[in-house]
Amino acid sequence: MSNLALFPNLETLTLHFDLEKVQEGYFLLFLEDQEEETEQQTREAEAKQAWRSLQKQTFEAITSMNSNKCRELIVKIWPLKSTSVFGSKQMKQLESFSFEIYARDEGAGWRTNTLFCFSHYVENLDHYFLDALTNVTRLTISGHEDGPVGLRETYEALVPLKPEHVPKLRELEMRWYFIQETFVDFLKAHSATLERLTLSKCFCIDQSRFTGIANDWKTCPEDVPSWYRFFHTYAASKPSALRHVTLVRETVALELDGEMVRLQKYWEDQGKGRGAFPYAAVDHQFGMLIQNGERKPWALQKERDMEGWEELMAVVRANKEKLAGQV
Repeated sequence: MSNLALFPNLETLTLHFDLEKVQEGYFLLFLEDQEEETEQQTREAEAKQAWRSLQKQTFEAITSMNSNKCRELIVKIWPLKSTSVFGSKQMKQLESFSFEIYARDEGAGWRTNTLFCFSHYVENLDHYFLDALTNVTRLTISGHEDGPVGLRETYEALVPLKPEHVPKLRELEMRWYFIQETFVDFLKAHSATLERLTLSKCFCIDQSRFTGIANDWKTCPEDVPSWYRFFHTYAASKPSALRHVTLVRETVALELDGEMVRLQKYWEDQGKGRGAFPYAAVDHQFGMLIQNGERKPWALQKERDMEGWEELMAVVRANKEKLAGQV
């Protein structure tokens, strides 16, 4: 990878850092690293540690892509440490960008999101990548079951998606993500361009996990997102380009009178297979994701959430009809 310019016809580049080589000591590498690393410390680490040097060399190689056709960058597994060459302007040629935030269980129950480096890295994704994605039309940001992102709680890791980011965005997919009000602001800013929104294994915060009070649209504080508030607020902004909204979730097994009841796995557009909109929380000690699976299906199926979904679907249908009438 020392010179990607040698591959002038390269269209897609996938970065997959072999963390299995350092996995055994991964937590030990970061466990005592509870402060932000300075630029000088980053450069010193890159000079001393082979895997940090490899990070730097990888992004230096990306800066050589000026003359080739590479339009898609996929970052699948990447150490949660900065490099001295992040924020490269050469990424402005990209049209598609996908980033998967590395997380795992270290074997004794502790998740990666309990480490300082996790939240610090996620909350600086704007500096590392997002600020440079001026021509990207397809964006995917993926958390992980052992490290969901977007949560404003203990082990919070807010994805810094700002209204000015990715101005040409047409397709967006978020995975393992907690819905926040800032996400709605981002979507509203792209109402004229965003055509397809996919929320895969995404959640709203389950307040009942720690407060004993269920998410209720009548009593829930204004700064606590619910699915109804998300759908309703986004629909009220009249996103004129939106034509597809897809919700993907894992099949959740619930015990109902001694029998296991499985909720639907996949929703698309018209809301087929009406069921629960997922609420979850993150354990305050170990960082594991706790899905709201102890309630009965009819308790999970919130009518108000469904009402918000129908509002958004009405906008989607109107956009499709308008487009069909222009053909």
